[in-house]
Amino acid sequence: MKYSIGRVMKTRASLTFLLFLFSLNSYSEISIPLPGVPLKNPRIIEDLKVRKAPFVPESIEENSLPETDEKSVYVTDEEHDQGLGRDITMAEKLRSYGVTIPHSMEGGTSYERMSNRDLLKRFNNEGTRGFSFYYIKDEYDFFDSTGVYDRTFGETASRSMQGGSLHFSFERFWSHRSIWIGWSMNFGVGLAQGKGSFTSGGTVAEKSETTFSLWTLPVDLGLLVEIPVGSWLKIGLSGGPSLMGLYQHRTDKDNGESGKRVRQVSYGYYGKANLKISLSHLAPKLAVRNLKAYQMTKTYLTLEARLQSFENFQDEDVSITGSSFGIGFAFEYL
Repeated sequence: MKYSIGRVMKTRASLTFLLFLFSLNSYSEISIPLPGVPLKNPRIIEDLKVRKAPFVPESIEENSLPETDEKSVYVTDEEHDQGLGRDITMAEKLRSYGVTIPHSMEGGTSYERMSNRDLLKRFNNEGTRGFSFYYIKDEYDFFDSTGVYDRTFGETASRSMQGGSLHFSFERFWSHRSIWIGWSMNFGVGLAQGKGSFTSGGTVAEKSETTFSLWTLPVDLGLLVEIPVGSWLKIGLSGGPSLMGLYQHRTDKDNGESGKRVRQVSYGYYGKANLKISLSHLAPKLAVRNLKAYQMTKTYLTLEARLQSFENFQDEDVSITGSSFGIGFAFEYL
């Protein structure tokens, strides 16, 4: 029994001695301060200076870090040039929504609780770019001296189809406060199909089995003005120069045969007006999710009206003019 007690005491004495030696060797390293922790003990500061410790704060040893022209990976080019002391804009805060910056919560005494609707108000007018797509019904005036278009694609033609046109719009805003000002670029594609109607000796023959397809391809570039009406509605106007491409295809001729495909282009102008109705206010929770995932600030249902005029085709007797209406969706982003 005495022998066992003696062995235990010797083991404890050995462990204590080893711990003492380890503490002597690592004492100075244990005293290394963490970044952001103020130093108050002058002995520790002096010791760090002498040993050139790798974690010496800049306030202690100003020349401890080598000079370099490289920029921090955590600082954007804009912030590097302007300095980190500038005010952070609301758009920049929203781009970081859902991300907590290290040490940004230090010193805080309370948290601000906001509903989704309250947060929606914060980014109501912060969009700088937009995308939309909309459908326009084919109600334009298509004129040709022979009347072929009306007989083939018109409302009175049998077995015809006017599919309307689908448009895609990309927008960029220079100003987005009480009045939004910017530019837009639009692309569209439309299709009409019908059975051919041929004449013989000046008399219109019956419908043939030949199918004619006519594609319309407008490209627009214009200035854009939008006026918010409260937080739910927006009225938009845009207009500018435009190009219209026509592409006709018929099924009664072989590939490579003359007249199988006919192409022509006309320059002209367009004008567009729309009413945007906010869908974000109907689903604020989804709007906040879209902000976090896609930096999307607003979603709209749009009512569209389009005016266009193209009278300079290679066939001088062909023109497409008038106005039509449609519906679509629009999205705004930071």
